[in-house]
This record gives sequence, C-alpha cells and structure tokens, in this order.
Amino acid sequence: MSYTQLTMGQRYQIEALKKEGLSQSAIARHIGVHRSTVSRELKRNSLESGEYIAERAACDISTRRKNRRLSRRHVLYIRQHLQEGWSPEQISGRMRLDGQSRNDLPLRLSRPESGR
Repeated sequence: MSYTQLTMGQRYQIEALKKEGLSQSAIARHIGVHRSTVSRELKRNSLESGEYIAERAACDISTRRKNRRLSRRHVLYIRQHLQEGWSPEQISGRMRLDGQSRNDLPLRLSRPESGR
C-alpha cells in the first residue's frame, strides 16, 4: 500500500461530514480512506474546540512542513560534530545552547548504520 496525502477535496468532505455528526469510521468509508487516516487528520488539525476547518488544516500542514526543514547551516553544524565523534543527543543539546536551533524544530538525529 502506498502513502498518499489527503486532497483538499477530501479535507472539505471531512469538514462537512464531521459537521453532520458522522463518526470517524463513517467519514473514512465515505471518502475512501482508512479510519486511522481520518483520526490522525482530526487529531492533528482540529481546533481546541474540536472544530475541523479544511482551509485551516491545509495552512497548518504547510507551516509544519516549512518548520521541519534544516537550513544549510544546521546541516553543516551537524555533520561537523558527527565527524568529531559527538552523539546525536550531544549535538542536539549543544545546538540549543548555542542558539543554533529553534524550539519548534525537532532534531531527530541518528548515525547511519555501517555495514548494511
């Protein structure tokens, strides 16, 4: 099974069907996706009140994509310290102390496994 993102049309359908009071499973059947896809979409992109707005969800998704990218400066910093033998945890901690990373930037670093 291949991964595909929800379309704007599907998001509008989720919004309308949720307003009609349908369950997540019923919404998923209606738009032809797995119920966990609808569940994740609603969990990630609903307002605190529980309301789901398709336009807002699309905007939030776009913002999250932009925020997760590392700048060239971050990549060089990480590479340099990995070559010096630092652990990913040490690099991440040092970047925060040095002001090299934003609080909203999750740093999930791992060493490439050798021999595979």
